[in-house]
Amino acid sequence: MPTWPSNSSNMATLTNKTSARSFTVIGTSSVPGAMTFVYPSITTNTTFHTISATFTNNSTETSNVALYIRGLNNATSTVNQSQTTTIQPGESIRKTLIGNVLTANNGYTAAVGVWSHGTSGQVNMNVTDVQFEEKTHATPFVNGTRSSTESLIDLKRTTDIDVANVSFDSTGQPTFDGTDDSLTIPGSTDTTSDAKTIEIAFKMNGSYSNFSPLAIYANGSSSTNRIWLGLQNNKFRMHGWGTTDPNGTTTILSDEWYICTFSYNKLTQAMKIYTNGVLESSTTNTQGGVTAVSNMNWYLGTIPGGWQSVTYSDVDIPIFKVHSRILSDSEVKQNYNAYKNRFDL
Repeated sequence: MPTWPSNSSNMATLTNKTSARSFTVIGTSSVPGAMTFVYPSITTNTTFHTISATFTNNSTETSNVALYIRGLNNATSTVNQSQTTTIQPGESIRKTLIGNVLTANNGYTAAVGVWSHGTSGQVNMNVTDVQFEEKTHATPFVNGTRSSTESLIDLKRTTDIDVANVSFDSTGQPTFDGTDDSLTIPGSTDTTSDAKTIEIAFKMNGSYSNFSPLAIYANGSSSTNRIWLGLQNNKFRMHGWGTTDPNGTTTILSDEWYICTFSYNKLTQAMKIYTNGVLESSTTNTQGGVTAVSNMNWYLGTIPGGWQSVTYSDVDIPIFKVHSRILSDSEVKQNYNAYKNRFDL
């Protein structure tokens, strides 16, 4: 590990930011190059768990690189944790240091550094997308600050999704604790198609209640004009209107992954249920239906106001998709095949 850089030319102040875009580190086999990012406005007792950076070796020399993090008080190192790796000429790699790497307290300034040096000669190392986080896992790079509640956006990139009421697992995927976690996808003109296909990848964590909700299409707690997708009698099913509500046939076990799909065509009243790409129910309801309007939301992991004495589900939902058309049986199967290796299905 090189000497902590105290020269001001090696210090970059990032007030009120948690990331920096890029810089170049030049080092030799005897004198490593180093750059330090200093955060002077850290609140007391803030623990940073993760730093990440992308290294690109722009030289013909193999290089050793490291991420390191320390607390500073008058340029004196107080905490030190590092992680090193070797990068070949022309190689680009993203490196993450994870751990209880620094708690900023007692007036200390938090700082994070990167360094590199050649194994025998000079190396030119480009370092980009440095990110310093309180989370216990790395998240996608953001050039600047990130809102704590607007960190998700829909696939069409038109709707910010508030995550203030949902948890995240160690891989950064949404998880719902069954007590008070929920996620609301605001209604918009992008979700007003009366022909729709819903895809949900989920895992129930431990034993779960009958009528556990997965995804609800509704206007708040209103029980009219509502689509309920969840688990009844250990099967994936839909509840909405009338008496013809389709249900799957696969028994949904706790702590196992499933990909379930529901399609609904308001014009024809045709409904289908699939589990892991297999069509399990196809029916038609002649008792009215749900008309999509822009003020209706999708609620994940909960049903507003509760139903059948259940309000929340203890569930992981890393994938939730709304298609504005009816997917064919072969398309549902194709999508399942694209997902299944991710979940060891």
